Amino acid sequence: MLNLLLLGGGAIWYAFQPQERQEEVRFLCRNYFARNRDISLPELAFDIWNIYYGRGFVACDYGPGQDPVYGGLPQ
Repeated sequence: MLNLLLLGGGAIWYAFQPQERQEEVRFLCRNYFARNRDISLPELAFDIWNIYYGRGFVACDYGPGQDPVYGGLPQ
């Protein structure tokens, strides 16, 4: 029953997302399904929720085709 609720709610949420986010979610799900044989929809839903709505999410302006630069604290 929980899986059906997650599938229905996830499908509705997915339908109202911008195209870029839909592509990200498709990519994440493809990787998850390729990596795991024992699929847990609650775990996948929790991961997607944390990615987009968790407190640890940090937005950035990185776009495709750009080279990100990561650095530490100045010394």
